[in-house]
Amino acid sequence: ADVRGRGRRKNGLNPNKDTCWAYFVERCRSNLHVVLAMSPAGESLRTRCRNFPALVANTVINWFFPWPSDALKQVAEFFLEDVKLPKVFRPKIVSQIVDIHLSMTGFSERFETEMRRKNHVTPKNYLDFLNNYKANLDQFRQENMAKINRLTGGLSQLMKTAKNVGQLREELEEQEKVVAKKSEECEKMIETIKTSSAVAAQKKKKYRLRGRSSETAKAHRG
Repeated sequence: ADVRGRGRRKNGLNPNKDTCWAYFVERCRSNLHVVLAMSPAGESLRTRCRNFPALVANTVINWFFPWPSDALKQVAEFFLEDVKLPKVFRPKIVSQIVDIHLSMTGFSERFETEMRRKNHVTPKNYLDFLNNYKANLDQFRQENMAKINRLTGGLSQLMKTAKNVGQLREELEEQEKVVAKKSEECEKMIETIKTSSAVAAQKKKKYRLRGRSSETAKAHRG
């Protein structure tokens, strides 16, 4: 109804179905703008242009040139804003990321010269690079934290064992003192027994000699 009203007011169109549809299509063609963002890397863009010639014939192509270093730096700072990094190393990390991405242009030219193959470096690659850096950093931090926890647990067990060993050593020293005292008492007792045994042996020998003398005297009397 709105299309019929506008067409009748502006162009004096006959409000039938075909006329209204043609007016609607014309209005969409004049006012509808579609933006297609594509990466020129690989054969995808070339294949799409061959399959859909209107992409070239009925569109305006805007080529986005490589980002300058300042733009790369700002993008990296934005993507790494929520990442916990030491303040001292944050500018250096951002600069390193930018330098690595910019160096890929030279390596791509060398790759084309030596291998006769093209390698496109696009802003999408830079965004993927930042996302991969964040993902790998998080993964490595989790792995290191797991190692730290494992080493901390092992260290606590070693400290506990060392404490127990110290207590056992003290108990052993006390027991060694008791053993030494008992050994000394035992040696004294052995000496006492030896002395008593020697006295008893002498007395036994003396009584034996006395008995023999009595027997001899009785024999002479008889």
